Amino acid sequence: MLTDYSHHGVPPASRTPTDNGDPTAEMTMDVNPTPSTLVPAPMLIVPAAGAGRRMGQAKALTEIAGRTFLEHIIHCATAAGCGPVLVVTGAQAERVRERHSNTAVGWVHNHRWEHTGMLESVLCALPRLCTHAPCLIWPVDCPLVSPLTLQELQQAGTNAAPPRAPWAIQPSYLGRPGHPLWLAPTAWSLLPVEGLHLQAFLRRFATRRRQIPVDDPHVVGNINTPEDLARALP
Repeated sequence: MLTDYSHHGVPPASRTPTDNGDPTAEMTMDVNPTPSTLVPAPMLIVPAAGAGRRMGQAKALTEIAGRTFLEHIIHCATAAGCGPVLVVTGAQAERVRERHSNTAVGWVHNHRWEHTGMLESVLCALPRLCTHAPCLIWPVDCPLVSPLTLQELQQAGTNAAPPRAPWAIQPSYLGRPGHPLWLAPTAWSLLPVEGLHLQAFLRRFATRRRQIPVDDPHVVGNINTPEDLARALP
């Protein structure tokens, strides 16, 4: 099933997290979650707008172990029980969409992909998120993360105790932070307000960020070049 969220699909998110209109104010959270207030499955944003110049083609179209990078991510997200998947395209958008026309994802296009970076691609997708749901940001150049790692991230988000629950949760391998990045609704609603590079945003709110060690080297295994691809082959 192919859904184009550029025009319809997931309802646009509200940009008014508080009654006083202050977009930087923290959302209120139920301190005693019940089954009706548990954290929902995160929606997944896959920034895949780059031209892949070092790779020689768009990384969403690059194959490893019989699947494209994007197919690996979609398969993992499905196995781990994530919510809807939003793919942000840019370079070779029509080829990427055609190649994955049988996958159950939504598409958002970054029309300024040549002049912008990953954060801008993420911002293109944010209006399509549900206001109460967390999101996972998973760059397409990190395709081999395991479903177990994704489940651990989701569990960490579900178990976070308010009112000082983390806004961001990152997997780490041997002390190195990696991807995907889990963001609470409070955090991703602030991204357009702060206007920072994603890493600068995480540094600014470092006290609300948590890292969880995982036994998965692929969380730090970005594949950007043919040499990276050769090393990653099983």
